[in-house]
Amino acid sequence: KRRDFTKFKLGSEVEGKVDSVLKYGVFVDVGANVNALLHISRITGGSIENIRHHLNEGDPVTVHVIDIDEKKKTLAVSMLDKKADQYLDRRMSQRLKKFYGTVKRDV
Repeated sequence: KRRDFTKFKLGSEVEGKVDSVLKYGVFVDVGANVNALLHISRITGGSIENIRHHLNEGDPVTVHVIDIDEKKKTLAVSMLDKKADQYLDRRMSQRLKKFYGTVKRDV
């Protein structure tokens, strides 16, 4: 039986298998009722030209949960350590502020 994706905890580490590979990332089967998105930027933290040089369908992965969106019914995961994720989030926030001005997030 599959777990409800909303039962996962932010920051929790989970084991999974790569289900499908796309240009922007991979979907990981973590045993939830939805597959988790592992964005290309959250695989190595650096530039990747071809995801398939790093991950392919069926590969086992250890990831941690970085976002649970109940409205969109999505689960996002990362292979980076928590410090690298925080740095990446901060950089993205700075870029958004520079481009759009102040960004308000729903809490």
